[in-house]
Amino acid sequence: MHPSFMDSFCFKPAGLKTLRQSAKTAFALGLGAALGLAPGGALQAQQRCQSTEYMQQLIEQNPSILERQAAIEAHTRAVLESGAAERSAAVVYTIPVVFHVVYNGTGENVPDYVIQGQLDVLNEDFRLTNADASTIVAPFASIAADSEIEFCLATVDPNGNPTTGITRTPTTRSSFSAFSDNVKSTSSGGKDAWPTDEYLNIWVCDIGFGILGYAQFPGGPAATDGVVIDYQYTGRDAWASGPLSPYALGRTATHEVGHWLNLRHIWGDGGCSADDGVSDTPASNSSTSGCPLSKNTCGSLDNVQNYMDYSYDDCLVMFTDGQAARMRATLTGGGPRASVVNNAANVCGGSVPTCDVPANPTTTIVAAPTSAQMSWDPVSGATGYELQGRKVGAAFRNVNISGTSRTFNIFKGGRTYEWQVRANCGAAGVSAYTPLQLFTMPNAREGMTDKGFALAPNPAKERVQLDLFFAEGAVQVEVLDLTGRTVLSTQFPDGRAAVALDLTALGNGSYLVRASQNGQAAMQRLLIAR
Repeated sequence: MHPSFMDSFCFKPAGLKTLRQSAKTAFALGLGAALGLAPGGALQAQQRCQSTEYMQQLIEQNPSILERQAAIEAHTRAVLESGAAERSAAVVYTIPVVFHVVYNGTGENVPDYVIQGQLDVLNEDFRLTNADASTIVAPFASIAADSEIEFCLATVDPNGNPTTGITRTPTTRSSFSAFSDNVKSTSSGGKDAWPTDEYLNIWVCDIGFGILGYAQFPGGPAATDGVVIDYQYTGRDAWASGPLSPYALGRTATHEVGHWLNLRHIWGDGGCSADDGVSDTPASNSSTSGCPLSKNTCGSLDNVQNYMDYSYDDCLVMFTDGQAARMRATLTGGGPRASVVNNAANVCGGSVPTCDVPANPTTTIVAAPTSAQMSWDPVSGATGYELQGRKVGAAFRNVNISGTSRTFNIFKGGRTYEWQVRANCGAAGVSAYTPLQLFTMPNAREGMTDKGFALAPNPAKERVQLDLFFAEGAVQVEVLDLTGRTVLSTQFPDGRAAVALDLTALGNGSYLVRASQNGQAAMQRLLIAR
């Protein structure tokens, strides 16, 4: 524990003016860091955390925060001295979480499974069940802590309605600012917080100036309380737009939630004499980059594997006993986060609403060679559907559809297309996509009045698709060997559908496929080659 800690939080009323001036100076320095400028003006690639500078700005705008923080520190000291935060009490605190995904374009719209993966990271890291805890170096292994703090996605929203614990808000803003905090306001293109005394709000968005994340320490304004994570550093699951190495394991959120629970950086945002308020974290004179396990800056080994340092994600693996006790102090009765854990029983643990994948996706050739209909079964609770389609090899185009079918008149004969659809169930979220549906648009044939079929793929292996463009009604399909013997026969009820034939019972070679309806027939050659 560093001796300057008490002074840094101004427990004496006479120190308020001094700390206000310190906050102003530190914020000015932090602004340069947030803009990616080192003291000499050099550009930095990332600024891992902007929490300290962000809080200094809030204090500059509202100095009464200092008094609230002083009271919080007094409460923390009293709880720690009484032992009420000790984990021997076997009390596991649960914090309900809502993720607000605010996105400009699909690349920023972080998928549900990535959000779930981020929640898993928080639970593993705060319970010391993370697999990489085995890499903790020997000098710190004995103080690595299970904080007995867990997180759940909210299943009930502030209005008492079912929720997945994830909100999604499209925006026209290209990025958001840690200085204006505008992602936390609907009126500025972001998303208003859910009640911050009932939920931990985590916003996921594009944060400008290369900032990975920032959090509001206890004692700040209620309307903006929570954590902000850049979408590119959210979760640990690979997806189209992130997360980005070397911050790809979800530890940015772990770090920022640590701040939200009243932890400071382990170097105390100062030097060897600065304090982070925790007795068992060794002094350090600076943040860490990479993973220099032998780093020694203040006469003892630095705890570079601590979540409250700036090391790369694959290096950060632990909180200490002292940090766990300090975080738990915020959750005890009278603590600044106590109301949030008290609300967990009301908003967590209920049944999570689901959104089913649309069943029976079907392609119907309406009029070759230009028109086809895509259709599927309705999904219970769906408010609409999103269809993606493309010519094979081109880029997907998205179309929002209110019903369960759509006819398009944009195709060209002889080309192969594919599409998939998913349901949007409002509060229950968005389903996964159906499997890709493949069809080849037939060329209209003279004398056939658009009757006939197309085969794909040809040559085929185990399966071949027929795109039928007969009239409505049943169609008989037969596969003939070259002697004219029928080796496979089946009937399909719809003459304007995409159907499939199972070829596994047939050997390699050439065959004829014949489709007939009401005395009219079309025939094509099929090659099976495995």
